[in-house]
Amino acid sequence: MIVCEACGTTANPQDRFCGTCGEYLNWEDDNGAAADPPAAQPETDAPPQAPAVEQPDAPEAVPEAAPPQPEPTPAPAGLACPACGIGNDPSRHFCRSCGTALRQTAPPAKEPWWRRWRRRRKEHAAGYRKKPRRKFHIRRFVLVSLIVSAVLLLIVFLPALPVSTPWLENLRDRIADAEPVSPSAISASSEATGAEFAFDGISNEYWAPDLEGDGVDEWIQADFAEPVRLVYLIVSPGVSRDQEAFLAQARPEEIELRMFTEDGDVETEQVTLADSAEPQTFELGVSDVTAVRLTVLGAYGHEPGKAVAIGELEYFIRG
Repeated sequence: MIVCEACGTTANPQDRFCGTCGEYLNWEDDNGAAADPPAAQPETDAPPQAPAVEQPDAPEAVPEAAPPQPEPTPAPAGLACPACGIGNDPSRHFCRSCGTALRQTAPPAKEPWWRRWRRRRKEHAAGYRKKPRRKFHIRRFVLVSLIVSAVLLLIVFLPALPVSTPWLENLRDRIADAEPVSPSAISASSEATGAEFAFDGISNEYWAPDLEGDGVDEWIQADFAEPVRLVYLIVSPGVSRDQEAFLAQARPEEIELRMFTEDGDVETEQVTLADSAEPQTFELGVSDVTAVRLTVLGAYGHEPGKAVAIGELEYFIRG
């Protein structure tokens, strides 16, 4: 018996190819056994031999021819090889004589055109990954267009809408441009330096109350010619933006803003300032304001003889 070296299947001696995997079986019979090389003779210290007497040449022996490879005998019944016609056992997959595949599957029949046209999804081999394809959705396009149009209309016509609610007014404050407003009248509780210096646009001129006190409860007030929508306030504390001059005098630490409205109400807000010479911004968002009174509630670095100074006050209204 012969065993296939490729798959280990047992085959008959007359088979040339494996019936399971189609591997060729009789490599050694075709190529012949390799002759063993002559063994090397060990060297010995033997005495010299006398020269051999030449003998007459003997006739060369004729090598015997290798026995012919046995041809596979046809099987009385079974699968006939489509290539050589040799019969094979029905259990074989490849011809025992030439190795040709015995069972050849016919190609699948082509589907009619109307089935291919109606098929919606295309079948792919295992492991195939379809690339994502972006589809145009008319509903999504219309929805996005409506949202964009509504936002644009809101931005254009929002300032002119008669509706007034807190969230709508705050939205208008962020959309519209803010512009500074100058007070029509200025007053203060006391003056070591004039109250008008807090609105002159120059940071090294300032308002300071009477030096005899500690500055607490001193106030400065700005009145407007007509009701305004206050958006934010910028405060520049101290006597100057120069750091050495800034620290030489007292600075407001906490202030109270009292905003008087056209209908007689008062909006109050307390603000804590940082001890810095840089301008500081505070959002307000109060409508119909006619006057604002700023009162000092506490101070940084106060000592006798030092003024609690405010360099500049800037009120901004919605344009």
